[in-house]
Amino acid sequence: MSRLLTLKIVLEYSEPLVWREIGIDGRIRLSCLHEIIQTGMGWENCHLHLFHKKRELFGPMVGELPDLGVEDEEEIAVVDLLPRKGSKLFYEYDFGDSWGHHIEVLSTRKTDGPLFPPVLLAGAGACPLEEIGGIERYCDLVALLGRPDHPDYDRLEYTIGEDFDPNAFDFKAVYDRLDAYGKKQKRPRRVFRF
Repeated sequence: MSRLLTLKIVLEYSEPLVWREIGIDGRIRLSCLHEIIQTGMGWENCHLHLFHKKRELFGPMVGELPDLGVEDEEEIAVVDLLPRKGSKLFYEYDFGDSWGHHIEVLSTRKTDGPLFPPVLLAGAGACPLEEIGGIERYCDLVALLGRPDHPDYDRLEYTIGEDFDPNAFDFKAVYDRLDAYGKKQKRPRRVFRF
């Protein structure tokens, strides 16, 4: 028996707020949660990442990460770190731009049977573009939108574009991307007992 988890994932310091509410099967590995976050938020999955739980770090076993005490995300089920309503986890993507995501369990439900695919339940806000320079620079650029008289307005053209809408969120497109991911989702290596 496992748990279905409803997670709220919020991009730290985003203005306007960028968030997703996604239902997942708690049996999946953290590496799958990483892929779900990438897919659900709209990132391109082209940088390293880490999960933080108190003083523990979890991530891929690449480069220097194992030498830094990072535990293998392939060996940890999500429900082991997020067992109940209110449980929290921090996800960091792209160590240069350092996009932080707060993850919280909104609800849990026991389940049996086959692995439940991820499903988008709600969300808001456009995902920032990769290589934009982090959340502070993103928020600065968003503040320039609609202000063509501002001296830095021309920066928009070569960064996010004048037509970028930070409030845009295409529920169906994100839902469909998660649905496609769910059809090829990796199965857990072992069965976890709770």
